[in-house]
Amino acid sequence: MPGGPSSSVHRILPRELVEAQRPLFRDQARLRRHEEVSEPILPIELDGQQVWIFPLVNIEWDFKHFFDFAQSVAGEAIQRISRDGLTA
Repeated sequence: MPGGPSSSVHRILPRELVEAQRPLFRDQARLRRHEEVSEPILPIELDGQQVWIFPLVNIEWDFKHFFDFAQSVAGEAIQRISRDGLTA
């Protein structure tokens, strides 16, 4: 691909390495264009064990509970500021 966006990569890396990494390059470019994760699963480590969570399954529940928590924190902050003023 002379003159293309990856031409500098071909000049720096050996052709065999570039060809071996081509699927990874394509996935990275697709993710940059679409800003989406290919898997709807998020692996995390919890208490030394690997677990998977499915973030999109419970997004409404998470949002509602976060919103309720944020409102309670804001309410408490307003009460303390009203009572004590803005002192450091």
